[in-house]
Amino acid sequence: QELAAYTNSLVFNRPGSVSFFWSEFVRETPSAMTMEREEFYSNLHQYFSRNTGCGMPGVMRWEAAECEICAEEGNPESRVCSAADLLKGVRHTRGSATFKLEFSNEGHRRYDTLTKTREGMARIFGSELEAFPFSSSFTSWEEVGIIEGELLRNLLFAGVVIVVVVFGVIQDVKVSLCTVVSTCLVIMETAGCLYFWDVTISGMFTIIMVVCVGLAVDYAAHIGHCFKHSYGTAEERAIQAIRTLGPSVFNAVISTLLAILVVGFSKSFVFELFFRILCVLCIVGGAHGLWLLPVVLSIVGGDNLRISKVEVAAP
Repeated sequence: QELAAYTNSLVFNRPGSVSFFWSEFVRETPSAMTMEREEFYSNLHQYFSRNTGCGMPGVMRWEAAECEICAEEGNPESRVCSAADLLKGVRHTRGSATFKLEFSNEGHRRYDTLTKTREGMARIFGSELEAFPFSSSFTSWEEVGIIEGELLRNLLFAGVVIVVVVFGVIQDVKVSLCTVVSTCLVIMETAGCLYFWDVTISGMFTIIMVVCVGLAVDYAAHIGHCFKHSYGTAEERAIQAIRTLGPSVFNAVISTLLAILVVGFSKSFVFELFFRILCVLCIVGGAHGLWLLPVVLSIVGGDNLRISKVEVAAP
């Protein structure tokens, strides 16, 4: 009774869209609330048999399987379900309702509708009765509500690993810091560009972006590592790093773009998303690795002058 009243009171539901057996049953059997247990279940079973077929498949299930079997038409005595079976009670029931469009047409609004509906039912029933809203669409609705946190958490974990690896391999604080900052900028700029390319955050977006963190650091780490092992002034070291590994990084950018070009013509959401993310990442990451990072290192990377040993001849 509380559930029927609650579903009818929800502002999310379209007027007249709530379909729940209890309202109909009480309307046909006004004395249902004052009946003894055996009489109540007997009348409830007769109601379902009379209106929608015995057991009302998909809407109600009895604890006793025998109560799911209908009596022969015109012969109630042929019913297999006994009074003792009826007294075992009902296993579960189901009602239905349709949400209004304004509460289900956008991602976060859908998630808010879902959570508020769950909270309302939990407030009514607590732990005494298992009652919950369900729809096949709720899986995607719930994803919208939690995926941003999941994305940030996964990027943070990946970032921690990158910091450890970069500082451990390059072993120069300034160069390592510039490399890590460059990688972070690549990820942020890629996400910003994808926003203007009509890409929204989803589970697939999260997976691909986490993979792209490894690609983003690849373009910068090679230049930073080569800069660290170069000699001369900061500007000379940056030039030497570009001359040594610049062509390899450029080839990596071009080859990746050519590899994903074929999926750019796909109509599949997964392939289309994969193409857009990788395309933007290659362009932004390549620009950082071949242009921005060398420029920054030439300014703040510091000199590494080679000291030659001078032999002094004995007099």
